[in-house]
Amino acid sequence: MAVLYTLDRYVNDLRAITAGENDPVKITDLVAPLAKKFAQSQGWFRPEYRECDAEQGFGVHVLHEEPNHDLAVFLV
Repeated sequence: MAVLYTLDRYVNDLRAITAGENDPVKITDLVAPLAKKFAQSQGWFRPEYRECDAEQGFGVHVLHEEPNHDLAVFLV
């Protein structure tokens, strides 16, 4: 059975990356493969994520946000 790359694991990896790096380009380079891995992982996507705001023409869903707002994961 394949191990799922969960939202919790993704968030923990994002925390580790940003704790050790402050260059936005390097952060993006490190996050990009993890974002792809998370997006391709099964089990986290819900049907309501396909819904969009008719007025705006798109949908935004908050999957995670730190209490201090330093880190947030959105699905657009």
